[in-house]
Amino acid sequence: MRPVTMLMLAAVFALAGTAALAETCCPTAQTTTCPAPCPAPCPSVCPSPCPSIPAAVGAGPVPKICDVTCPEDFDKAFVQAMYQQHVNIITLATVGIQQSTDKGLRDLSGKIRYERTKMNEKLVKFGRQLGMCDLPVACDTCVTDQIATLVGSDFNIKYATLMIALLQQSQEAAALAMQRSGIADLRNTAKIEFRASQNEILALQNWLTRHGISCPVSATPCPGPGMGPVCPPCPKP
Repeated sequence: MRPVTMLMLAAVFALAGTAALAETCCPTAQTTTCPAPCPAPCPSVCPSPCPSIPAAVGAGPVPKICDVTCPEDFDKAFVQAMYQQHVNIITLATVGIQQSTDKGLRDLSGKIRYERTKMNEKLVKFGRQLGMCDLPVACDTCVTDQIATLVGSDFNIKYATLMIALLQQSQEAAALAMQRSGIADLRNTAKIEFRASQNEILALQNWLTRHGISCPVSATPCPGPGMGPVCPPCPKP
């Protein structure tokens, strides 16, 4: 599928939440004119070269929240970073639903997309609570470009590998939020995120194992518990 189509799919899921957020939180911020200077157009192709990191899926949410001071700034950074992460997962899952030749993988992709859509609805509500009037979404086709020309089992294997990497990133960020968020409900949401990612990673790993792949060489490190890097402890007030 072409990158432009993927960006449109991501926008459909992402903008529904941000539009609701802007309408409730900042109705006076709506305008028909573009602020100066206008933002640069979203690129239609992945910058070259793509990031040289696990599965080439980007660094994920953790670097954006690891060193943020507590507690409100952390919560705002987490909500924004996870919203973007979910949009990335939703976009990839949509490709899996449309192009995978394996029914089990398509069904799992549908479950992943549904869960991340519902989680983003929750994040919009947390954004309102934190006074965030916008959850901007960046466009990045690096992940979908990697599978754009693949078909059949080649597509299925690469897709599962990429999705595991994205879910690991989500799990790592959720583990951090469970410890450092200043909002009890957000900590509980992070716990749900962690468990959902854990279950989905396991399901994808089992699928790969059934197809004779125990550890995809293009996903480094090998899929594991996904506890993430050790970050500095939250400073005491």
